[in-house]
Amino acid sequence: TGISMTTHTPKHRVEPTILAHPKTGKPEFAVLPIADYEALLETAEMAEDVAAFDAGAGDEILPVATSDRLLAGESPLRVFRELRDLTQTQLAAAAGIPQTTISKIETGERIGTVDNLSRLAAALHVDLEDLVPAAAD
Repeated sequence: TGISMTTHTPKHRVEPTILAHPKTGKPEFAVLPIADYEALLETAEMAEDVAAFDAGAGDEILPVATSDRLLAGESPLRVFRELRDLTQTQLAAAAGIPQTTISKIETGERIGTVDNLSRLAAALHVDLEDLVPAAAD
């Protein structure tokens, strides 16, 4: 075939045979036992799973009581504000909006503009959609 063969022994279990290009001598292929190949695939799949999990690791895990309040239809703004242990006045200062606006949104008197909800979401470190009440069934 014109391909020379050399064996490369790495520090780990897999011991592939390296096939080099006949003219350049540069490695072209690595041949390894099927069991090692399958173990390598399994390790790669596990690494992908871990990376996918880590990518979502920024997602906050809510306490059951908080989830229950949200599912019961309580104002998401109030639930997240209290989860962060903030008063309406503190949240108003952090979001740069009037405290009365927060009060009206929490009581359902106002829906809240996209701009106000975006500011509140940023101050609470949640996504904008987290502050939109769930639609009633």
